[in-house]
Amino acid sequence: MKQEKVLVAASVASMIDQFNMPNIRLLLDLGYEVHVACNFKKGNTCDDRRIKKLKNRLHALHVTLHQWDCPRGILPVWKCGRAYLQILELLKRYPFAWIHSQSPVGGALLRTAAHRLGVRVVYTAHGFHFYKGAPYFHWLVYYPAEKLLSYWTDVLITVNEEDYVFAKKHLHVKNVYRIFGVGIDTQKFAHPSGEEQSADTKSSLADGHKRFCRYYRIPDHALVILSVGELNKGKNHRQAIQALSGILGDDVYYLICGQGKLGDRLKAQAKRLGIGAYIRMPGYQEQMPFLYQNAGLFLFPSKREGMPAALMEAMAAGLACVASDIRGNRELIDPCGGSLYSLKQTEALKKSVLDLLKNSQLRAACGAYNRKKIAAYDCNRVKRQMQKIYEGMAYKPLVSILIAVYEPNLDWLLALVRSIKNQTYQKFEILLLDDGSKRIPLEKIKDTVAVGMRICGEWERTETAAWQLLDAACSHKVTLQKNSRNEGSNKAFERLARLAHGQYMAFCDQDDIWERRKLEKLLNALKKEHAVMAYSDMSVIDETGRMLHKSLRNLRRGLRFVHGKGTTAYYLADNCTAGCSMLVRSELVKKAVPFACDAYCDQWVAAYASAYGTVAFVPQPLVRYRRHRGNQTQALAAIANRQDYYEKRVLPMYRLVQEMRARGIHYPNEQQMQAFADARKNRDAFGIFRYRRFCRKYAYFDLLLLGMPETLAGSLLQRFQKTAGKRR
Repeated sequence: MKQEKVLVAASVASMIDQFNMPNIRLLLDLGYEVHVACNFKKGNTCDDRRIKKLKNRLHALHVTLHQWDCPRGILPVWKCGRAYLQILELLKRYPFAWIHSQSPVGGALLRTAAHRLGVRVVYTAHGFHFYKGAPYFHWLVYYPAEKLLSYWTDVLITVNEEDYVFAKKHLHVKNVYRIFGVGIDTQKFAHPSGEEQSADTKSSLADGHKRFCRYYRIPDHALVILSVGELNKGKNHRQAIQALSGILGDDVYYLICGQGKLGDRLKAQAKRLGIGAYIRMPGYQEQMPFLYQNAGLFLFPSKREGMPAALMEAMAAGLACVASDIRGNRELIDPCGGSLYSLKQTEALKKSVLDLLKNSQLRAACGAYNRKKIAAYDCNRVKRQMQKIYEGMAYKPLVSILIAVYEPNLDWLLALVRSIKNQTYQKFEILLLDDGSKRIPLEKIKDTVAVGMRICGEWERTETAAWQLLDAACSHKVTLQKNSRNEGSNKAFERLARLAHGQYMAFCDQDDIWERRKLEKLLNALKKEHAVMAYSDMSVIDETGRMLHKSLRNLRRGLRFVHGKGTTAYYLADNCTAGCSMLVRSELVKKAVPFACDAYCDQWVAAYASAYGTVAFVPQPLVRYRRHRGNQTQALAAIANRQDYYEKRVLPMYRLVQEMRARGIHYPNEQQMQAFADARKNRDAFGIFRYRRFCRKYAYFDLLLLGMPETLAGSLLQRFQKTAGKRR
């Protein structure tokens, strides 16, 4: 099968590196061909060496890379225009099944282009720019833009509770999910506690701390306050340096890991405050677990966050944390794990840091609490969440449900329609044909269908003499037609098959009830086995809906559900499928029209489709088959003697085999099946016995009748009819 293409896009490559590598691996595991579009050259929060490593890792995974000159800000506008044209051209060049976009500017440009071309979009908001306490300018600019873009977003992923609640209430996205941040490897950052440390572990940690101090030129006895984040205004390192001006000294150092355009200004600020000698700003660092494990306290003064990965990493490393009281931080840090301070109160920040520096037992207790709390944000849990979201984005084919009715019991029809409406798989259309009913007016059938679908829409007459149900609340197309005279089920289903638009067709009896997961399970079976048709077992109910048999095998003794490859000959010999339990590829059903007149449409469709591929079987009963006097398929119906049996059971199979040959349909065991049909037609006992494997039930019954006098054969057939009637 040809792989579907998915695009993962962000403004800068560092966002791919820090947040999306697990998503890319997950998409590859799900069988997608993955493309990545981002700016590999400018705006990244990591250095060029790290970007080169990222490219090498993506190439090793056979991911296709695209340079996208996407800016991180909306100014200058001409750069945004150029980036929009680039991404539009990329979407035109590759038929992406869907896109996962991230970052505000990149996400806006990409969603606009995707909407123009009709491509589905998943958008991850790592923190809306509009939030409680955000500047009015952000609400004025970013909120209207996101409101508009939400109409063009199929799935919105939020990383904190505040954004999730807001999006559900105010945005118009089809599906909104909340995940636990980007997920972190909690074991990677874990620092063994004192009770867990062996003598060798303690020695190794001591050696590591010495290397750490030597590398960053910090005294061995000093306690290190650590901050991680890009050197920009939003990360608010300036306030942190101001607050620490009276704290830093020979015993306390401040380490800021990150790169950005404010680096020189922050160094100048520290120098003015007289603490430049106690601050280290080494730029972007790769070995972050090593840094967390050798720090004594984590400080996170950011002004705006969605769900900060750096803070989660610090918690996983067992650090006590002081963080700004903002969305994201607020969900992670509570009094047991450190403290939150108001961005407007620098003195509160200073006091929080001093309280923790003075109390080593409190720091240890906060760190232990944080380690336990952050376990809920582990990358494995986030991976499971993302897998469900990605699986939901998989292509969902349209299923055409064909219902042929004739003088229907309206209560039974209502139960059927309701069971279709309640399916877990909801991408379907309904085509219903009234095959010339005289007693039941079409208006009553229309009303029954509308009630079953739980809608109050109007029926509109189309140019093709069909009625279509119009209702804004109805996501399914419902089409109803009526024959002027009764033509029989085969002709009715032929007409419906010609009208179907779906990639798959499901035949439907007017009196049965579908289990809720019928379509879902049959589609899963088709996908798993790359099959052309799938069918299931059925339970049996009576006229009142009371369960008679949990499996069709209990009603039809000796029934064998044939499936797999090379099954055509067995379907020609005996019909083990039922139309109401089948799901078939539409192009094969359309090819099979007109249906053979010597078999019900389900047997003919099963035999025809199986010649083109594998047939899948679901052993669970997915349909409640209603058994009553009006059933078309009753055992040995209207067969009173040996000649009746010959004309209604033997010759139809022979003509069915001949029909396959006349249409040029070839299949495994074709010659042997022809010989079996000839033997039954010619009453050749030796030939029947030789090829009995195609249907032992009919073969042995044929041989039994051949050896009996006519009177005894008639009595046997009548006895079989009575036994079958009792079993009903």
